[in-house]
Amino acid sequence: MFDAVKEGLWIEKTHYEVFRKENPYLQLFADNQPSIHIAEGKGHHGKSKHIDIGYMMFTERVRNGNVKIVHCPTDTMVADVFTKALPRVKLQQYRGTILQEVAEEPGSSIPNRC
Repeated sequence: MFDAVKEGLWIEKTHYEVFRKENPYLQLFADNQPSIHIAEGKGHHGKSKHIDIGYMMFTERVRNGNVKIVHCPTDTMVADVFTKALPRVKLQQYRGTILQEVAEEPGSSIPNRC
C-alpha cells in the first residue's frame, strides 16, 4: 500500500504541474483491513515491527487527510483483473464494470466505488 501511495502522490504532483489543478486528497481503495488499520494508526502488533521509517510519511499523510483509504471488499475489487488470475465469471463481471466506466462521459469525476 505504501508504494501505491508513493506512486499516487507522484501522479498528483505531475497532474498539478501540467493542469495547475489541485485535488484535495488522494483516494486509495484497499481490501486488506489490517493494513488499513495500521495506516490509520489504529493498531500495531508484533508482526508489524519490521515496517521502516518511510512508513511514517505514509501514516502522516493519512492522518492529515492528504490520503483517504477506502475499504473495498475483495469481491468488488475491480483492480484484481490487473493483478490476479481470475475465474472466467469474475473476469467477465469486472470487464463489464471497467467498460461501463470507460463508456461514461469523458471528463467525469472518478467514482467513489470499488
